Amino acid sequence: MKRKILLVPLIIIVVLLSVFVVLAVRVKPDKVVQTKDVQPVEAKAGDLPELKIAAVGKSVSEGAVSQVYAFKTKDNSVIQIGTERHSPSKPYLKMDKWDGEVSLKIRMPFETGDNPQVIGNKLRYSTADALASQGQALRSWVLSHLFPAANAQAPTQPRVDIEIYPKLADSQNENGGVEFDTILYEKPSTNQIVFPLETTNLDFFYQPPLSAEASAKEDVKCTETECKDKDGNITDSRPENVVGSYAVYYKDGKSGDFSQMGGKNYRAGKAFHIYRPKITDATGKEVWGNLAIDPSAGSGQGNLTMGNLIVEIPQDFLNTAAYPVTIDPTFGYTTVAGTNFTLTQNRITAGGDAFTGAAGTGTSMSFYGSGTNFNVQMGVYDATDLINNSSTASVLVNSTQQWWTANSSSPTFATASYFLAMVQDTAGGSTNARYDTGGSATTYNYYNGTFGTWPDPITWSTFAFARRFSIYVTYTLPTVNLNNLNLNQINIHN
Repeated sequence: MKRKILLVPLIIIVVLLSVFVVLAVRVKPDKVVQTKDVQPVEAKAGDLPELKIAAVGKSVSEGAVSQVYAFKTKDNSVIQIGTERHSPSKPYLKMDKWDGEVSLKIRMPFETGDNPQVIGNKLRYSTADALASQGQALRSWVLSHLFPAANAQAPTQPRVDIEIYPKLADSQNENGGVEFDTILYEKPSTNQIVFPLETTNLDFFYQPPLSAEASAKEDVKCTETECKDKDGNITDSRPENVVGSYAVYYKDGKSGDFSQMGGKNYRAGKAFHIYRPKITDATGKEVWGNLAIDPSAGSGQGNLTMGNLIVEIPQDFLNTAAYPVTIDPTFGYTTVAGTNFTLTQNRITAGGDAFTGAAGTGTSMSFYGSGTNFNVQMGVYDATDLINNSSTASVLVNSTQQWWTANSSSPTFATASYFLAMVQDTAGGSTNARYDTGGSATTYNYYNGTFGTWPDPITWSTFAFARRFSIYVTYTLPTVNLNNLNLNQINIHN
């Protein structure tokens, strides 16, 4: 009995020493710098290298210090990477555009260490580092030896790595972008990975297979990636990684170039493109994953919206894969829609109510595309009525993929939604333009017109699927007529 009594304080001492050691491992000297949480300073584009990751500061949460990284895209948008403390840490990736007017933040659903490995121009966060960063390895060892029965079934976190790195500019993303690879080292318990989202002022538009948009009225036949007319001519083409992807736009159709007025150039309002993820196993076997975005799983403050990005991996692939398996969603910075379509001679095509105008004076219109030396004109309708002076001059379009601009005669716009239209002149060739599927309105066509003549009013034929075309208006400050200026009404302040 006496021996048992002596053992009790001994056990208590051992437990206390173990707790002390665990805490000593968890709270390393470089982490005990502040007791208050400190949020990192938001990275500024002017301080960052282009498409190259740089350390920009530190954040402190629950006494733990984590390094914050960032880089800028070719259009000076900022991508920031770091960890947020959720006992233990979880990485996040934040993208913004137009000086933060819109933003997209993706949280990784895996517990990792506070800081990543830096491998060249790549950051690697790993669940394997979560144990070390929290002192869990030693704590688990102590508890398993003191209380083996209670800890026999303790769950362990499978190893998952998250690798985040810049994506260089290419034909789909003229401003670059970011990729984050999720690497699974063993078969997961579910074939879905749910990434929490936090978004500001963004709309998400799913890009279905083109076969889902086939219409008997258009007299075309479509596969998932291509549509052809009755003569075998390609009318629409959608790349494989755009099928099943999401085009991301400024909320409520905001678009236009306001740089001459001291504002920003939103072009057609497109901020990002989230491409369909490709899944690859250790032997190189590949399969497409399914992507789903629920942008309204919860509400935040002001313009902030909480949601989820869900990646689904075919279960058959997971069952037979050689591990590790890599999932690689790509987030591109592009102002251009992802699907090509062919303009038809003298057919006026417009996206209905997809573009919110602003009060001001227009100077020109621009669309993105290419052609074989054919003329294109653009114009603006308020539903069925042509806006005075909105039809543009002709622009000769060649094979270069770019934004093509034609001047207009100073039309006046209100703050309202308009139809932005375009038309090609001659048959025997083609002009390719761009669109993304999405929005609540219908696509409108006017057949058998005459190039250079804009019907007013116009009677539209409708197409069942809404399309957001890569087309926009450039605005300028209104011209002041000095001859009509009453100088007696001007107050001059010294």
